[in-house]
This record gives sequence, structure tokens and C-alpha cells, in this order.
Amino acid sequence: MNMSAAHLAAILTAPVRAAIATHLYGRMADLPALLAVTDAAGIPLVEDCAQAHGASIGGRKAGSWGTLGCFSFYPTKNLGALGDGGAVTTNDERLGRKVKELRQYGWSSRYQCAAYGRNSRMDELQAAILRAKLPHLDAWNARRREIAAIYSAALEGQSVTVPAGLGEDYVAHLYVLRTQARVRVRAALRASGVSTDIHYPIPDHRQEAAAGTPAATAQLPVTEAAVGEILTVPCYAELEDAEISTVAGALEALGQEVNVG
Repeated sequence: MNMSAAHLAAILTAPVRAAIATHLYGRMADLPALLAVTDAAGIPLVEDCAQAHGASIGGRKAGSWGTLGCFSFYPTKNLGALGDGGAVTTNDERLGRKVKELRQYGWSSRYQCAAYGRNSRMDELQAAILRAKLPHLDAWNARRREIAAIYSAALEGQSVTVPAGLGEDYVAHLYVLRTQARVRVRAALRASGVSTDIHYPIPDHRQEAAAGTPAATAQLPVTEAAVGEILTVPCYAELEDAEISTVAGALEALGQEVNVG
């Protein structure tokens, strides 16, 4: 469900200032292919890494490919703080200075505003929690992949699309399956005591806030088809073995209880 390099290349016929690639559900986008497109077009690529802490391609981590990498440390993320927080990575010194100005009132030096800014500093408590949790990130991600593998095995042979591949580029922030029988599947899982969610029910270009903007005219048939089929089941490192078995059992039983095709 990530950005297509071929489709990105097809729409770069009009002036575009930048491209933003979201590593959705913990799966890294195909950055080598995307960067080949953006480099040829002479525009920067920004990585949205909010769901991909610790993911990598060829050993190169998310957040180190694009001109900027943007991370969220909201508590539900693979690396989460106690409250809100975030970080921006870049190897561009000018942009690094600009981000630092923006996060603190636009200060170029103490009490001197060079440009518009805001108060977006992460407080020390959040930083301390993140510092304590960071050494555990790789192990937590491995546990998430392990859970994802159990779920995929339980769904093998069923008319359900599961996450493709469980390698280093996937940190299983969310385990999202796809089925044309989502209503029936969701009901069956609920009856088995398994909660589900939809990430996300409304595409950005169909949100009310986008009305009257160029985004509202976007033609994104793949996205619009997907929102009617995606379904998220519990997948996080803190799940206990018994809970994982319950979810896996309910997923395996779908082939017997629900016409998923």
C-alpha cells in the first residue's frame, strides 16, 4: 500500500516542489526506485517514518534516505514516548537549521526571531523515556514480525491478502489484511473476541477538509478500492502468547466460518 514509483513518475508532468513517501503500516516504500524518479525530476523526497522506526533496506534505516525524515513518537508507535513527540532527520545543514528555528519560535538566536516558528520542542521527560526504550526497539520489531508470521501462517490458503514479506523493511507497526468480505470477516473475529480496526476508512483526498482543493480532484482508484477491503488485527510486541494464539485461531477459523472469497 505504499507509493508507486511508476505512478509518481507519471504525474510529475506539472511543477511539483517535493514528494512525500509514507512508510505505511511499518513497510518501507521502495526508496531506491522513488529516489531515482525524484532525483531525475530535481525535487526532494521526504520520508514519513511515523510507522517505520527501525525498518531498513539493505541495512540503511528509514529516515536516512530522503532529504528529510519525519518521525512520530506518539505512544502507539513502534518507538513511543509517554505523550506526543517527534523528530526530523536530515543531512542538509541548511534544512537542519531551518527545522531547529521552526521548532522554537523561529529563533535564529536566543530571543531573536528570524522567521515564523512555533513551540514544538520535545520535553525532557519524553526524551528520557525514548532514550530508555530505544535499545529495545530492534527486539520489539523482531517480536512484531514473529507475530505477523504467525498470523500469515494462520491465513494461508484463504482468500485473504496478507502483508507481503516479513524482512527488514517491515516492522509490523500494523498487521493489515485485505478481503472483499470485510464485514463478515470482522463480525466473525468479533464473535471470537478479537477486536479490529480500519486504517484508514477515508482517503485523504476524500476528507471533508480537502473539499475545494486540488487534492479533491485526484484520481486514486487503487486507494479507493483498498479502503473498502483493509482490516487491522492486533499486532504489537506486548501481546502475550495466549492472546496471539487467540487471534491466530480466529484467523485460521475464518476459512471454515466465513465465505471470504
